Amino acid sequence: MLSIIPEREVLRAYTDVNISSSAARQRVNAFNEANRLLAQGFPVEIVIEGILFGMISPRLNDEHKKVFRLLYDVNESAVGVEGYNVTRAIKFIAEAKVELPKRKVIIITENVQNYIDLCSSNNDVRAFTPREYIKRIQYLFRILKDYDSYRSALNTVFFILPTDVINSCVPDESSQSESEE
Repeated sequence: MLSIIPEREVLRAYTDVNISSSAARQRVNAFNEANRLLAQGFPVEIVIEGILFGMISPRLNDEHKKVFRLLYDVNESAVGVEGYNVTRAIKFIAEAKVELPKRKVIIITENVQNYIDLCSSNNDVRAFTPREYIKRIQYLFRILKDYDSYRSALNTVFFILPTDVINSCVPDESSQSESEE
């Protein structure tokens, strides 16, 4: 099972309609791609950290809050723990998730450097920017037919292939849009 944990800036862009920059659209697209994996039956779960859920929930109506709690694992294990902020809570949740058998974690964040220590000490945790996450998803759907299971394809794309391989196979959106003009 792959646990996907979006960071604060990803969920903020997803829930705040007043944010409309290209970076915000990329964050929303990254979260949409995580939902796509979930909807298409991949062995994934989307984990929403509890402190972060508390920050975004004022932007959600009661129905949206119910949907979030139904679809996603709203993990409140670090809520109220003294000294814990969203980043520290996500690290705590990620470490707990990978202790379970056959569990890996992806963190979608603009601040990959916040998770370097966790990723370097644990081979089952990776942090990607929304841009890199989207590129890996695009590559995943290109190669899916060559794999016998969703699990092995996910593992290859997110935990085995280096970034330069993904970049050589999936062009940047900016270079693609320039060639279309």
